[in-house]
Amino acid sequence: MLSVGFLLFYKSDTGAFCEVSVQGQIVARLPLFEDSVKRIDTPGGYNIITVQDGSVSVTEADCGNQICVQTGQIYKNGQIITCLPHGLIIKVVSDQDKEVDTIAY
Repeated sequence: MLSVGFLLFYKSDTGAFCEVSVQGQIVARLPLFEDSVKRIDTPGGYNIITVQDGSVSVTEADCGNQICVQTGQIYKNGQIITCLPHGLIIKVVSDQDKEVDTIAY
């Protein structure tokens, strides 16, 4: 009997961009390799997004709980910052599809 197993490991590397969405609509795509500050206005208020030294964070917001600000900096693929009162999601993404790191037979 022959059994074949596939193990796929995906790299958890740093991202290249962050996608900013408000209520499910992407409103900005910011490169992490270029420092910038962007104000995002939502129906519930505003968030200041800062890209610096390869990471992104919410540095100011007028929401009540400030969880988005307290999250701090993110830089790895798949990491997110959310501001639920404003319906804002920031997600770090790669500039390429997931690539296979290892295949075992």
